[in-house]
Amino acid sequence: AVYAIKDFEEGELVLKDQILVAAQHSSNKVDCLVCSYCFRFIGSIELQIGRKLYLQELGLSANKECKESFHGVGSSTYTNSKDNSIPTEVLHSLINGNMSLPYTNLFALPSIFDCPGGCKEEHYCSKLCADLDWESFHSLLCTGRNTEPSKRDAILQFIEHSNGTNDIFIVAAKVS
Repeated sequence: AVYAIKDFEEGELVLKDQILVAAQHSSNKVDCLVCSYCFRFIGSIELQIGRKLYLQELGLSANKECKESFHGVGSSTYTNSKDNSIPTEVLHSLINGNMSLPYTNLFALPSIFDCPGGCKEEHYCSKLCADLDWESFHSLLCTGRNTEPSKRDAILQFIEHSNGTNDIFIVAAKVS
C-alpha cells in the first residue's frame, strides 16, 4: 500500500517510478500503439481507434480469444459482423489523420518517433525514449536495416521462438 504523510495539490505528481524492464506483449501490439520504452499511447486517438478497428476487420485482435470464450455475452467491444462493417475508406481516413473525431483535440497524444535502428516493430513517444531504449535494450534485439543480416536472422528466430513459446524470453533478453 502507498500512503502519504502530507497533502498534495490537485495535478501534483505524487509518485514517479523508474521502469526496470518491461515489454509489451506481442498480441497486445495489435490492439495498442504505445511507446516501446515508457508505454504511453502515441499518435492520435483517431489512429488508435482506426488501427484497432482495421486490424479487427482483418481478424487480428488480442481479444479474439476473449470474444470466442464469451460468445453471446454482452460486450462493449467491436464485433466483426459484416452488418457492422465500417468502410475501409473511413478506417484509412482515421489512420492517416484525414478524419477527426469530436473532442479528440482535448486528448492529444505524443507524436510517433521511429526506431533509430530502422525496424518497424518499435515506436516511441520522443527521441529521448527512442535513445534510452536503444542504449538500454533495443540495440540488442533490433531487426532493422542497420542490423547485419546474419545477426538479424538470429534475432528474428529468437523473437519467433519467444512469441511461440513464452514471451518472457524477450524480457529476459533485455536484462541479460
